[in-house]
Amino acid sequence: MIRRVVYDIEFRVLVKEKLNASDSVLVTGSCDQLGEWLPNRCVPLNRLDKTDDGEIWSTNIKIYGTQKISYRYLIAQIVRIDDDLNLIVKKWETFKVARQLSFNNWTNDSDDGVSSITTPTVDNEPPDEFPAVFGCYKGELRTDIGWLTGQTEIQLRFHSNALQIWSSKFRNSKISLKVSPIDLNYQQDNEETSTDSPSQIFAPTSKVFIQSALLRLSGCEANIQSDYGAIIEKDDYVIVKIQTFEPENVAYHIDFYLVDDITSLRKHIGFAYVLPIHSNLELADNKQLNRIVPIIGLKHNPIGQIKIDVLLITPLDAVQQKFFVTPSKYWRQGRRPVNVGHRGL
Repeated sequence: MIRRVVYDIEFRVLVKEKLNASDSVLVTGSCDQLGEWLPNRCVPLNRLDKTDDGEIWSTNIKIYGTQKISYRYLIAQIVRIDDDLNLIVKKWETFKVARQLSFNNWTNDSDDGVSSITTPTVDNEPPDEFPAVFGCYKGELRTDIGWLTGQTEIQLRFHSNALQIWSSKFRNSKISLKVSPIDLNYQQDNEETSTDSPSQIFAPTSKVFIQSALLRLSGCEANIQSDYGAIIEKDDYVIVKIQTFEPENVAYHIDFYLVDDITSLRKHIGFAYVLPIHSNLELADNKQLNRIVPIIGLKHNPIGQIKIDVLLITPLDAVQQKFFVTPSKYWRQGRRPVNVGHRGL
C-alpha cells in the first residue's frame, strides 16, 4: 500500500486595510496546491468576519507530501475572462523571507493510506499569531503594490492649467473632478430604451481598478478616489490610473463638482466623456497622446473643456513574474543609502 500524507491546513489572516467590495484576499506559495507563486494560480480565501480591527479571511487547503512550505498573502481584484482567473494585484507581502510553515505531527494512517494533520507548527512564530496579520511577519511590516500581470494601465493626467471653464458662473470657482470607468459591454447588454430618466447612471464594474494621485509636495501617493474626486487647481498635477484587461471596452465618465469651503457637500455642475484608449496606432510609438474634450453642463450646454494627457502602459512580453522573491524592493535595515544618480523630473 502506498502511503500518502495529506495535511489539511487552515490559512487565516486578519486584514486591517480597508477593502472594496470587489477586493479579495488570496494566498500563494511554494507547493502545487498553493500555485507555485504564479499569479493565475493563487488560492482565494473566504471572508469570515468583520471586527473592529479589520476583516478575517480564511480557507482550508489540503497539502500533499511536503515537510515545509513558504507562502505569502495578497490583496487583489479577481477578473474572470473565459473562466480563466486573472488578477489585478493591489498589494502583496514583500518580506525577503516568506512565511514558513512546517508539519511536525500527524495522526496515524487511515484505511486508505491518507494521513491528516493535527497540529501544524509555524517556524519561529508563536501560537498567538493565529490568525496572521496581513503585511506583518516576525515583527516586520512590509507590503508593496502589484505589477501588471496581463492587464493594461491607462493613465489620465491633468496638468498645466488643463481645466478651462467658459461659463462666467463657475469661472472663478474651485472645481473637483472624479473619473468613473464605463464597461461598454455591460452598458450595451443592459441598455434601456426608456428616456424617462433625466440622467444616466453607470453601474460600477468589477473588471476595472482605479486610483488617483494629486502630485504635491505634501504627498503624492495613489489612493482610491473620494466621493467627489480631487480638487484641481491651476498648478496641480493630477494622475488617475485605470487598470483593466479589456481596455477596448472601457470608456471614462468625468464628473465635475463645485467646491464649497463651508460645507463638505459639493454641487454637480457638469460631465465629460473619454472614449476607449487601446490602439497602439493611435498612441504612436511612445504610447502617449493628448485629448481635449468638452465639459457638458446639466442643461446639456457646453460650459468648458479639459485637456488630458494619456499614457498607455502594457505588461512586459514573454516575462512571467512570480511572488517568490522581492529583491527590487528590499534594502537591509541599517545599510546606508547610496546615491546612484539623478536626472530630474
